[in-house]
Amino acid sequence: MLKTYLIMPFLYTLIIALVSFLKNPIYIRRIAKVFFLIQFIFGYLTFFCLENVKFSFLNINFAPDGFSRFMLLLTSFLFFLFSIISKTFITKLHKVFYLTSFLLLGLVNFSILCDSIFVFLILLFWIFLIVFYFSTSFCNKEEKKIVKFQLKNDLTWLLISTSFLLVGFARYFLLNEIEFDFSNINVNLYKLDDSSINIAFFGFLILIARLFNFMPFVAKNLYLSNKINPLVFSINTLCSLILGCCLFLKCYFNFDYLFYQYQDELSIFLLINFIIFVILAFRQKNLLKFLFSLLIPSLIIGLFSVFSFEEDCINTFSYFSIVLCVSYCLSAFVFMILVNKFKTDELSEFLKIEDKTGLSRIFITASLFNMGCVPFFSFFSAELMSFMMIFSVDYDGMILNIAPYCLVLGALFLSLASFGVLYRILIEPIQKADSQNIFCKHQIFVCSILIFLVIILAFSPEYIFEQINMMVEVEQF
Repeated sequence: MLKTYLIMPFLYTLIIALVSFLKNPIYIRRIAKVFFLIQFIFGYLTFFCLENVKFSFLNINFAPDGFSRFMLLLTSFLFFLFSIISKTFITKLHKVFYLTSFLLLGLVNFSILCDSIFVFLILLFWIFLIVFYFSTSFCNKEEKKIVKFQLKNDLTWLLISTSFLLVGFARYFLLNEIEFDFSNINVNLYKLDDSSINIAFFGFLILIARLFNFMPFVAKNLYLSNKINPLVFSINTLCSLILGCCLFLKCYFNFDYLFYQYQDELSIFLLINFIIFVILAFRQKNLLKFLFSLLIPSLIIGLFSVFSFEEDCINTFSYFSIVLCVSYCLSAFVFMILVNKFKTDELSEFLKIEDKTGLSRIFITASLFNMGCVPFFSFFSAELMSFMMIFSVDYDGMILNIAPYCLVLGALFLSLASFGVLYRILIEPIQKADSQNIFCKHQIFVCSILIFLVIILAFSPEYIFEQINMMVEVEQF
């Protein structure tokens, strides 16, 4: 079943691409929704029915575990919601959008489960190319140069990271005819030279920093956040976030002692990014840029929970990752709908919302209350668990002793920034907008599901921990 699940997105791509007479956007959208729904159902069955057993498919080794299966289910579910809400934001190139979405979904699924490091790097190469094609297809001519620069930047860092992995590290596995897999690293580390291990470790860190959109690896992404189609940008950002979380955990399981050894240096790098993006989020007057600026420091809070090196730190970060993905999608959908309705993403140009149903106020308030860490929302639970993990340890270095207080102060500023955006949208405007409903039926459906999920996740960390703990039960045929 899992092999079928992996290959299905590519079959959907072939079906839509080969059916040349399928040109009506309505039919294309409906067929795509059905395909994404089937993919989500298969993801659900895969999550609940299959065991964590290592297997080989197309000469590629795969190692499913609790977290990866959770991310597969979450990815297929969120892509299904993307297909529903695309009706509002995709007004041209419908076939291109859905074909690219299926390809991206298939490559992300392969990357989540893939155990082979070489194959993972190749998949990243193709993901970068598809993201470039995706972005250039739905942006203005003025922004295409920046997107091309971003592709060159991505491929350059990918080449540097690959070079770091090949220097001594991968060579040992090739010479000894050992499969160069994530699951084989830990058992062979003691046979490798320390210098080659350190170089390979920094190669992985570069990839993680790129996927997490940290400075200076993606300095242009903040500019692009409101320059290309917001739905396309959100899909690209979500895929990058999911892949970054998966790669980070795979590296942590193999290089946990190096994370401990370089925790001061890594903390400085993370704190610099944290401070930069907290300032950007607090002073941001653009709605979509605000969300992108808010995402990165929120992620860094989750990453710092791992530096406690406690027994449950992996569970805490995994739960934080899942909540962050869902929270980002909820806020992105609500913000995109507002921008589409008001034809601007500048907060100063928003009109006072007079929605008779009150649904728009509920969705806006729920999304910003969640990102503002109000109790009974999942982001509050995830951030609270992260801070409990961070403050549970007496750190040795000065940097790590100062970092928790910086994170708390930054989290406070992020909450104030979220409430500030809520004030600017719902309270501050004087001139009234039209009294017609802002959210359409399909948008109400998507946002309602995400709000329900955000609340459910707040009360189910124990169940998620139980599923994630299955990570250690991977067996090989």
